[in-house]
Amino acid sequence: MTYLVMENHLSYSIVLDERGQFLKVANMGYEIGETVDKVFPMELVEEKKSKSRRPWIALGTIAACLLLIFTTMFRMPAPVTYASIYMIINPEVKIDVDEDGIVVALEPLNDDASTLIENYKGKKKSMN
Repeated sequence: MTYLVMENHLSYSIVLDERGQFLKVANMGYEIGETVDKVFPMELVEEKKSKSRRPWIALGTIAACLLLIFTTMFRMPAPVTYASIYMIINPEVKIDVDEDGIVVALEPLNDDASTLIENYKGKKKSMN
């Protein structure tokens, strides 16, 4: 079988055989483009198959996500109404605020109020 030298490196060469396969062989002073009849293929060292860590990585990732979800879920309380302010002039609107005076909810009490706050973004605004 004949081989065509494609690449040269310090200790090995890459050759192309007649079947179109590339082989890594010992560099015996070959020149690129040279055709040779005898080569010394380098033996492939099989890597020791280690146990896959993928299931453990996936399990650890899921555990970390669950821990993150549960710790943040209980640390962020829902806004609590501290006081309600009723604006009773036509339109009538109920404004719920928390301890810091931040608007938690707006509730229309009649049709005019519904029209008034329809496009108004009043949540999280300060009453001060």
